[in-house]
Amino acid sequence: MRHQFGEIGLLYATAIGARVVLLTGDDAACAEMSDWDPAVATVPVKYACDRFAAKLRPVAEAREAIEAAAQAAISQLDTSPSPRHAPNPATLAVRWQSSSVAAALIGIPGVTLRDSRTIQVTGEIPTLYQLLYVFFRFAASLTNQPPYC
Repeated sequence: MRHQFGEIGLLYATAIGARVVLLTGDDAACAEMSDWDPAVATVPVKYACDRFAAKLRPVAEAREAIEAAAQAAISQLDTSPSPRHAPNPATLAVRWQSSSVAAALIGIPGVTLRDSRTIQVTGEIPTLYQLLYVFFRFAASLTNQPPYC
C-alpha cells in the first residue's frame, strides 16, 4: 500500500522507524531532511525567496529529477533497519507568529513556554504528533485563519 503525506508526517514516520528513501519539497525541507538522515535522497522543487514566495523549478525538470532520484534511492535500498530514530521521549517546540496563541496553548497539561511565542512539550512521538494537530486546530480557531508558525 502506498501512502503520501506532508513534511510533518514524513518526520513522524522517520521518528518511529519507517524507512524513508526520498523527500521532495522546498530547499529548506530538503536541507532539514539531509541533516536528519543524509541517506535519504532529496529533490528540491522550489526555492524560498522569502516567507511567502518561492521560485519554482520547471515542472518537466522537477519531474525528471524526482524520477531519477526515486529510481536511484530504490535501487540502493537495503533491508537493514532505519539508521535514524527520534529520541523517545522527545520534545516538540513550536514558535508561533502570535504570542496570544502560545499563551493560550499553555493551558494544555504539559505545555510550557520557552519564550513569549514558543511552546514546548515532552512526550512519546505518537502523542506529540497528535498534539501538533491539536495545536494547529486550536490556533486556527483562535486566530480565525490557518495557523502558521
